[in-house]
Amino acid sequence: MISKNANVWADRSGIFVGDAAAFAALAARGRLQRTVERLREALEYADRPDRFRYGSDWPLAPMAAYRAFLAPLLDDPAWRAVRAANARALFRL
Repeated sequence: MISKNANVWADRSGIFVGDAAAFAALAARGRLQRTVERLREALEYADRPDRFRYGSDWPLAPMAAYRAFLAPLLDDPAWRAVRAANARALFRL
């Protein structure tokens, strides 16, 4: 949808919910790492990094655990835009 429609945006919230212990259990099973790889692939597949926005689902997920889960992606320039610039563009801020 994102690659074919200029007015479609994706919000990355709701991927995982739970407390820090739930995130730790997911990490121990390798699920967080696999999801990071899938997110990276989705961004590449869509070929529209400017159409993804950051979403945390706070308070359903603790910010520290959510940031740690996304840390492998956050140094990538496209993912830096996901965290702020894309929302500014969408909402014309």
